[in-house]
Amino acid sequence: MDALKKLSAVYMLCLAAAVTAHFIADPIYDPESTGMSPTIWAILNPMMVVGVVMALAVAFERKLKLNGSIGPVGKEYLEANCIFYFGSAFLIALVYNWVGDAWATPEKDYGPLWILLNTLFPILLVPAALRLLRR
Repeated sequence: MDALKKLSAVYMLCLAAAVTAHFIADPIYDPESTGMSPTIWAILNPMMVVGVVMALAVAFERKLKLNGSIGPVGKEYLEANCIFYFGSAFLIALVYNWVGDAWATPEKDYGPLWILLNTLFPILLVPAALRLLRR
């Protein structure tokens, strides 16, 4: 089980690095989004959904562990719940935009939301991956 957790953590870290690097480099090498950029995003988007689901699983496990304890609401409790609910909202927005981009009409793809999602993606995944590596 530890090997699976470590492998999941490495996957999330590599994916966060890939999304961040592509997000930053995309306007440089393909400013018109006519070359390889849309193809790379089409590959990364489902991988991002898997990564967010993995981060949510880590957050949910931590939330369940802390919600069972009796005591005052502390920093760790707030962190666990905020990360879980932020991740849930992030997943909904990501799937909405991904489905709109991949299968619906182009009007269902909200461009500014992609900027927000791609910016916040590593902020969600990296702490979850590091938590898995520390265990």
